[in-house]
Amino acid sequence: MNADGSAKSRLANPLGDSEFPAWSPNGELIAFVSREIGRGNGEIYIVSPDGSGEIRLTNNIADDYQPAWSPDSGQIAFVTKRNGEAGEVYTMNADGSNPIRLTNGTVFANWPLWSPDGMQIVYEINVSSERPSAPKSYIVVISGVGSAQAQLTEGNTASWRP
Repeated sequence: MNADGSAKSRLANPLGDSEFPAWSPNGELIAFVSREIGRGNGEIYIVSPDGSGEIRLTNNIADDYQPAWSPDSGQIAFVTKRNGEAGEVYTMNADGSNPIRLTNGTVFANWPLWSPDGMQIVYEINVSSERPSAPKSYIVVISGVGSAQAQLTEGNTASWRP
């Protein structure tokens, strides 16, 4: 699409709903989640900005969503339910290989985001509160290799500043 909104074109598979688009920092790819009609679960794909070269990166019966690129465009952090009902943060190479589970908990992890140096990932967790309709949220930071987690604050919507 042009800056004025003209020349719109579809980038993703038209056979389902697409969501969570994320530009790679090098500008070469867009990661997104697609839920194919009749299948129900989300899978992560990449595509070139011109819509060519769509590649499916994940393929399992669980939801995979919220892709977030590493600063060097070499990895993608994402949330998955492949280990049960709670969302867990994983990383994988930009080609979908080498998925690594970073979290291991019973709370729901959301919105992973890489630090500018690519060494840490911050994410939100949702835990039960006295009011189930209003769960508490916390911001947690973890190293990019899955060790040393630290709760930073109570609240949600994390952001890094260089």
